[in-house]
Amino acid sequence: SLSSSLSSSLSSSLSSSLSSATDRMRALLEEGQSARALDVFGELGVGDSPLGQGPDRGNRHEDDRKASYGHRVGETSKQDKARIYQMADACDFALRAYANLGLPDLATRLVSTMWQRGIPVGRVANSSVVKALCEAGRLEEALRYLKSVSAQRSDIVGYNVLFTALRHRIQDEGAGGNAWAVHGDKGDKGGKRAAALASHDVVDLGARAWAVLEKKMDKNSKLRPDAITWSAVVRVMGVGGGVGPHGRRRAVHADGPGDGGNPYYDRWLKVADTFTLADRTSVAASYVGGLCAAGEFETALETSAGVLADISEAGHLPVDVVDGSVIERDSGKGTHKEGNETAECGSGKRKHASPISNARVACNTVLHASVATSNDDIMDRVIRTMTSRGLTPDTVTYNALLRRSLRRREGSLAIKDGLAEMQRMGLTPDQTSVEILIHSHALQGQIEDAERAVEVIIDEYGVERGRAWGTLMAACGMAGDVENVAHVFSRAVEYCDRHRDELELELE
Repeated sequence: SLSSSLSSSLSSSLSSSLSSATDRMRALLEEGQSARALDVFGELGVGDSPLGQGPDRGNRHEDDRKASYGHRVGETSKQDKARIYQMADACDFALRAYANLGLPDLATRLVSTMWQRGIPVGRVANSSVVKALCEAGRLEEALRYLKSVSAQRSDIVGYNVLFTALRHRIQDEGAGGNAWAVHGDKGDKGGKRAAALASHDVVDLGARAWAVLEKKMDKNSKLRPDAITWSAVVRVMGVGGGVGPHGRRRAVHADGPGDGGNPYYDRWLKVADTFTLADRTSVAASYVGGLCAAGEFETALETSAGVLADISEAGHLPVDVVDGSVIERDSGKGTHKEGNETAECGSGKRKHASPISNARVACNTVLHASVATSNDDIMDRVIRTMTSRGLTPDTVTYNALLRRSLRRREGSLAIKDGLAEMQRMGLTPDQTSVEILIHSHALQGQIEDAERAVEVIIDEYGVERGRAWGTLMAACGMAGDVENVAHVFSRAVEYCDRHRDELELELE
């Protein structure tokens, strides 16, 4: 009786300790303090866990480990089961911390330990390992990990993490190859070639990841792509134009009705009606980004026009602008408001943009791509499409027009007129707007005016001083004005000397 009472007391104490630790870890993760959350996890001493060590099964197939796991949980008492699931919560929080910090080796080691000791390994654990691998840039390993998880235990979240990482990779590489989009035709041509090669590798990995997901879906009817999956997939695979799985080519302009020409977007179109309008427009906007990166501007424009047609039919257009924001308009079909909405998907609740915002993103993407390639015909057609449908421009739209003026070397007065028009529309110029003005001044040798614009982006937009002055130096360099590069550098040094106290505070 005394032994039973003591055992019960110890079990209750341990359960309370685990509960307290998981609460602390949850709070720290919400505050973005992953390292401190891991400190709390370390205090639990997983290596000395009372759950039992058990033999090392880290290298055995998952089915063997799963069988062992089920046997171990099945033979434990109700109190031990509760403690096991509490420990699973703590491990999940630790894995999330490892993912945030990009520590995949520690994450995979912890998952192996969980299998060995009969601690449930679920969606959070698997997706956290994938995220940790992606954060560390080990995308191939992330795919191998997803492939190793059985179909019945697979969850769409892990695939979303990988496809989103691929999307970010391809966007980052595209940005690296498109420096010329703002500054003219003197960008890094070698950088663009390297970006194109890297993008091909990403598209290939995306195709293989999709093939793995399809095989898992054949064996698990509950495993289905959600809006996040589709948005990332069509963005990545859109860069491949008409490239399908395993490098098969397809015509970008297909003859079939509703056929997007890309096999991944074609498959999305077959299920799109099962999603909300906000999800459909979000996926389409992502696809437009992929098409523009592939240089398929005609198809991108057609897709953007289709998005506008859909939301017009749903009564979301035209819209009104008040104080720079699209507020709302009663179209007779109800009042539609632009802003974030909350929707359910396979990954849980998430906030996403409204259909109007998605339509504007799609059109703005084509606008900026057409500016980058000096394709005035596409740009004019996008503007006409937006105008005919009543879609109002925003700051990003105007920045595209300002970039075109800069590329045409229309002068700083034209840029200032554009900024004034933005303000008359109730829009506020942003950091990019002012940086375009700086480049325009530099092209005309108006260094004093450019320096005043530099102070504006420092004071009004909180841009780091070094970056702000670096923008002007880069602008002078792109204009071939070596003398003013040296002049601006000396002015930047003087400025930093005058603000030394503030700079030292920023460094601290």
